[in-house]
Amino acid sequence: MAAALLSFAALLCSCITQDKSLGYDFIPKDQVMKVHSDTIEIPLQCRMADSIQAVSSTFMALGELKSEEYGKSEFSASLEFCPSTAGLSFGQEPKIVSIHVEIPITDMTQTATNLSSNKIVLKKDQESVSQTIDVYRMKVSIDSNLVYNNSLRPGDYSTEKLNIFGPVTYMGEDTLRIQLDPALGQEYLEASRLELDSLVHFLSNHKGLYFKCSSSSADKDKGGRINLFNQTDAAIYLKYTYIPTWAQGLGRRDSTIVLYAGNYYSVNSSSFESKHLENDNEQVESIPVQSFGGVLPFIDRNKLKKYIDNWIRSKGIESRQVIISRARVSIPFNMPEDEDELKYTCPQSLFPMHRVFTSDSKKYRYYYPTDDYESSNNPMGDLNRLQKAYIFDMTSTVQAFVRRSAQEIKDNMEYDIWLGPYLQVTDASTGTKTTSTNSFSQAQCNVNGLKASRKPTMEIVYSTTEE
Repeated sequence: MAAALLSFAALLCSCITQDKSLGYDFIPKDQVMKVHSDTIEIPLQCRMADSIQAVSSTFMALGELKSEEYGKSEFSASLEFCPSTAGLSFGQEPKIVSIHVEIPITDMTQTATNLSSNKIVLKKDQESVSQTIDVYRMKVSIDSNLVYNNSLRPGDYSTEKLNIFGPVTYMGEDTLRIQLDPALGQEYLEASRLELDSLVHFLSNHKGLYFKCSSSSADKDKGGRINLFNQTDAAIYLKYTYIPTWAQGLGRRDSTIVLYAGNYYSVNSSSFESKHLENDNEQVESIPVQSFGGVLPFIDRNKLKKYIDNWIRSKGIESRQVIISRARVSIPFNMPEDEDELKYTCPQSLFPMHRVFTSDSKKYRYYYPTDDYESSNNPMGDLNRLQKAYIFDMTSTVQAFVRRSAQEIKDNMEYDIWLGPYLQVTDASTGTKTTSTNSFSQAQCNVNGLKASRKPTMEIVYSTTEE
């Protein structure tokens, strides 16, 4: 019995030697993959992004921010109004009594986005700062021609205010309500039968309204506020009288008609005074961060190509041998003494964006996230308090830099990279997420440059093939 137990124990302790190199000699050398990891620095600069306009089906951005360092940032918006359906009738001899516009602040709990607040401020005590809002007539139609950046010019709206009853003070309440010039209301009531039967004709002859924040009670170094209004529920209320036609001898009757936000969304335009902060030198302690339209961290395509090529040469290999498995970028920042400041002064994300020109004249352009946002497990550059950094993957982008020649990179300006906040909208019915630039985010902070102790870096996991 003891002998049997010893034999069984010996059997349990026995092992089989595995030779994993079996067949290795039959694999072509150029198909043998070796996995490595390394870290390189990122040549981060400061560049002013184009002052773009954001055409939105959800938000109407309005307000201003001010500071000593960044100057003034202004957001204004244009919006058109029309009847909800064609075929409306105002009755016989309609006469305006009063007209006002109401635009509710956005209820962020009802929006399927990654935005958390309907009031963009740099300090919490600015959430109720008083602002003066003015309204003007648009001179041009709010159509597809206005979706491009810098297409809304001062000459596109009248200089005469429609809020003729005095300044409109807004302190961040749930709804912006502005009494307008009755002459505007009478123009709506005198719309032709063709205009009332066709919303296209109505919008063609009634151009819409332009909203602008003209002043703020915030001191120069205290910030101000950008308000995100819900333009979907914006409406103009026309109170008027008319003569009934269903019987003879009836006196004038009162009625109210509502005009709603029109077909072409709101056009949000912005302007910034921070160009003096631009710096093409990457050997600095810190990089200012603001927003699209303002200054942002920027990676010059030619410098990034040079950094990547130098790294490849230092490994004694050729670009054609390198396959990038992951390129994870870390953009550090210094944590403020009061961590709550991060909520107000720092963007909640920084993600690589390309700039695209839509015409040879380079007059029209827009920004879009790199294709890396579709990769799985991408941290997406969300603010990481624990690591005190913005972290994201740009694997496919770096692979393109590896594969393409320096001349190819130089000839294509779309390889320039801006680091900016992204906006993610989730379709309520399908759950599909759409990622785009976040033109509503505002910040005034710094991330680290190459002179800082914690530098912007990229961790590269890569494979190489043998020659």
